[in-house]
Amino acid sequence: MKPIRNSLIILTVMAVFGCGSQNQNAETELSVPVSVMDIKASSISKYINTSGTVYSINEATLNSEMTGNYVLQTNPATGRTFKLGDR
Repeated sequence: MKPIRNSLIILTVMAVFGCGSQNQNAETELSVPVSVMDIKASSISKYINTSGTVYSINEATLNSEMTGNYVLQTNPATGRTFKLGDR
């Protein structure tokens, strides 16, 4: 136990007095290079040129619904309303 306590005391003294010679109130100036450009709409194809396969995460079925009356026209060749397969 005594060697561990002595090591902790030595580490604490080193931490307190080891950094004592540095000026704590020194100001530090940081500069980061920045560039500015105007934003305009353009095609992304000039930035990305690749090929591949895209898979969706989710899938949805879209239906277009409208209200109204559905009336079949009369076939002039037969005189009856059009049926599946008629021209």
